[in-house]
This record gives sequence, structure tokens and C-alpha cells, in this order.
Amino acid sequence: MDASARRQVTETVALPLEWQITSLKDLQAFITSGSRGWAQYYRDSGTPFIRITNMIRGSIRIDHSELKFVTPPPDDPEATRTLLNSDDILMSITADIGLISFVSKDDCPSFINQHIALIRIPPDVASAKFIAYQLASPESQKAIRSTVDQGAKAGMNLAQVARAITALPPLHEQRAIATALSDVDDLVASLDRLIAKKRAIKQGVMHDLLTGRKRLPGFSGEWEVQELRDLLRFQVGFPFRSQFFSAKPFGTRLVRNRDLKPNLDYLYYTGIYDNFFLIKNGDILIGMDGEFTTCVWKQGPALLNQRVGRLNVGQHASSLFLYYALQDQLRLIEERTGATTVKHISHSDIENINMPLPLRVEQIAIAAVLTDMDDEIDALQSR
Repeated sequence: MDASARRQVTETVALPLEWQITSLKDLQAFITSGSRGWAQYYRDSGTPFIRITNMIRGSIRIDHSELKFVTPPPDDPEATRTLLNSDDILMSITADIGLISFVSKDDCPSFINQHIALIRIPPDVASAKFIAYQLASPESQKAIRSTVDQGAKAGMNLAQVARAITALPPLHEQRAIATALSDVDDLVASLDRLIAKKRAIKQGVMHDLLTGRKRLPGFSGEWEVQELRDLLRFQVGFPFRSQFFSAKPFGTRLVRNRDLKPNLDYLYYTGIYDNFFLIKNGDILIGMDGEFTTCVWKQGPALLNQRVGRLNVGQHASSLFLYYALQDQLRLIEERTGATTVKHISHSDIENINMPLPLRVEQIAIAAVLTDMDDEIDALQSR
């Protein structure tokens, strides 16, 4: 590979001098694309048929949750040509271009469709898993997508795939790096499974405790149906003037609908405001447009922007209990709310809700159980 190719790579990433910059073609890679017209072979069982929907951006694992299956004729030359081997690399070449997957022993046998390129590296030349990880890195992804037209019919041809550049340390170091990254991937996958299990358990506990189907030790008696307006006021956010908005961290953070879910696109307000709209950690917020998302705010002082509301709960109810109990209620309102574009909810929709509630002391106990479960899930996500 010439000096210009090394400059292209090292302009964005500092590499050790002993690392070689090369292309897939120079590595003597076998490169082909998958088969078209295999819909006629789709079956409920058979050999897995991998499509772009089974490839995950940011990961080299193959998603098996929505696999198609095929049973091509055994003498079909396409079946022979596109049958995957362990250690093959896959790259999406249409639509969401540049997705990378690594074929493990557990993925074999499988076939691919025409929207995916198969890259097969001689094992004595380079580590295929190392190259898969490198092609999936943000720098490589940017380089791959920069080589193709990103229009409505964007696509890569196999010659462009062959020109993809990779930086290689010595073979033993490639294998060591690939093993280390694979170990991390395995840990992430196991944590994902554990988080999914914990969430499923929590949903069951929520259903039991928030309906009174099961009671915590020491509590008994009937729950009383109450109207929420007797327990709280729903405060609607203020329409702050956009001329004082700033994407830079100046002023006071604004809380919009999108900020009730994980979001790094912060917005700040640099104008004068009334402290009545200043929120603090622990406040219960509800999105009033689209999805009626509930949130326990944990990101410090911020301003309550329009189309987001806050629960101002009185002394006879637990705000955390209502945070959990309202999730099903809001889901029902969302399902009943008709809208041609975006669904909306008002303060009266919240305050008019009637629901059976235990005494405040039991509400606090139930909220503590569910909060502990959320904290455990959050800790796993942080890992």
C-alpha cells in the first residue's frame, strides 16, 4: 500500500510504525456477494439466510432474532458459492452501508442475500476477527461510507469493498487484540441477557404490587379508588423563547420531551426565568406529546419547557409510587387518544385519572422495592 494510503489512515488515528496499512485486495481476500431471488426457497425451518436486518451497527455479532430460513436445491451453484464458513466477514453493500458481521462456528451453515458482501481472509495472512473489529470501528465506518454515493440508491460494488483499507500489527498481536475485544463482546452480551431478564422480572413485580394482587409483608386492607386531582397538581412547562436557546453549555439546561429518554443533544436557556419552572433531582416528569414518557429527573437543576409536565404531589401520596403506577394509566390514555400526527395529553387528562391506591405508607414501601430493582438494572447498564 502506498504512502498516501498510510497518510489517509494516520490523519485520524495515530498508529505504531510497525503496523502495515493494506487493503483487503492486497490480503488476497476472496470477495463475493450473496444470492438474489431466494424468496422462493423461504421456509419456516432450514438453513439460516442472513440479511442486513440481522447485522448490528457497532457490533460484529449476528442478530438471530428475526432470521429467515431457506432450503435451496443441493446442486444449486449459488448455494455452493455463498455458503458461509467460520471466520468469514460480512459487509452490507446497499441501504445501511458498511455494517460488519463476523461469522462464528455457531452461525454455520448460513447463506447471505445480494445486499451483503462476503470477505474471506486466508488465515495465515491475517486474523479475520481482528479485521472485522477494525472495519466496524468508527474511523473505518466513516472511511467506508465516504467512498460511496449516499443517495436513495446508495450501494458499493465488490471492487470498492476490495479497496477497503485496514491497519495490521503482526499476526500474533492481531489475534491477541481480537481475543481481548471478543471477551468484552461476550461480557456485553451476557449483561444484555441479564438486563433483559431483570426487566422482565420487574414487569411482573410491578403488575403484582401496583394492582394489589400481591401485598408486601405487614400490609392489608382494601385500596380506595381516588381521583388524582385530590392528591396532586400537574404543572405544565413554560414556552421559553427560542431566541435565548443555546446548544453550548451556557445558562440553564432546558428539559424537552426528548430529554426524558437518554439524549446527549442538550439545550440551554440564557434568558430570565421564573423559579416556578425550575426542576430538581427526584421530580417526576411526563412527556405530553407523542409517547407519554415518565421520568424521574436525575440530571440536576433544569427548566421545565413546554409540552413537558411535572407532578406536584401532596402529602397524602408518594411521588415515586405514582411514577410507577401512572405508566400503565398513560399507556391506556395513549392508546385511546386519536391523532392524525402527534398525540397530546393535557394537565386535566392526568388530574382526572381515577385509580385504586393504598395508604401512603404502603405506596412508599412498594416504590422502594421497584426503585431497588431499577437501581440494579441501572448498575448493570453502567457496566
